[in-house]
Amino acid sequence: MFLPDLLNQFPDLFFAARSFRGIDSNVLYTKIFIRSTLLYFNLMFLYNITYNIEHAAHDEWIHWMKHTHVPAVLATNLPIGNRIFKLLTEIDNGGVTYSFQFFFADQEDYNTYISEHSSRLAAEVDRRYGNQYVVFRTLLQEVV
Repeated sequence: MFLPDLLNQFPDLFFAARSFRGIDSNVLYTKIFIRSTLLYFNLMFLYNITYNIEHAAHDEWIHWMKHTHVPAVLATNLPIGNRIFKLLTEIDNGGVTYSFQFFFADQEDYNTYISEHSSRLAAEVDRRYGNQYVVFRTLLQEVV
């Protein structure tokens, strides 16, 4: 099956395909097929980072997260996608809560992200926003 056929069969492939520039084409097709199959059957890992940011820092923080931090995470070419959700059912705790979700095709990609990138990227959030937020992180695997 050639790449155009795969892209027609699995429309989410384009996102995964851009992660493999410079890799031998046979390896590229194999990795794309594996990742697209995972996307098609929704077998993946979800790395959830939940932030509660103070109201005073919220507007600048959410803009920076969406336009700088998330693109930096995706630039590692390890997550295969992401979502951002705002928590709507919370008590007034002096802040606004968001869930930043990053999808990984497998545990190896997640482990690579954690060992090679996570500390640096988390430190940048901390450097900019210090004591203005609370965060917790979880890793989830879909149950089929």
